[in-house]
Amino acid sequence: MQLEQADLLLHQQVALLGTRDWRIVRQATDVLLQAGDAGIQAAIAGMTHANPRIRRACADFMDHHGTDQCILALTTTLHDPVAYVRRQALHSLGCQRCKESPLAVDAIAPLLNAALHDASIKVRREAVSNLFFQAPDQRVIPVLQNILAQESDRMLRKHAHHSLKHHDPAYRMAVAEQARRRNLS
Repeated sequence: MQLEQADLLLHQQVALLGTRDWRIVRQATDVLLQAGDAGIQAAIAGMTHANPRIRRACADFMDHHGTDQCILALTTTLHDPVAYVRRQALHSLGCQRCKESPLAVDAIAPLLNAALHDASIKVRREAVSNLFFQAPDQRVIPVLQNILAQESDRMLRKHAHHSLKHHDPAYRMAVAEQARRRNLS
């Protein structure tokens, strides 16, 4: 009976993650963290909640407190019908710098898929921006080159430019050379 009450308390805390009051969110986060693995499991379960604010908040929780247990839930949430939920899940999956230990996941594939195919420009921007923070990878180069050549969204192109400089040394050198020539003129 006590176990059921503890689970109920954790699920209530997960629901509180979706509130607009940051103090309540901080308290709920603290309760989930104090619960350890059970708190993480409650947040994972919250990623299937009917309310998209709660699903997004759970994905946000995973950004800082995610473990390898969260990978499947984050990957599944990349197909959420609500764009801001997908965007946060994508960020949490690809952002390793905020976590205590990096997730054991190849984030490049889902980032590239979202960059190319997501219906939301904001999700696509997040994907391309997040590629900058991944280790250099040759798979990224043709996708970013394609985005620079074909996309009209200024912000998406800006993120593609910065990410491509990170992943492609030849592009980075060409951009640096162009800048030197402009400065000499």
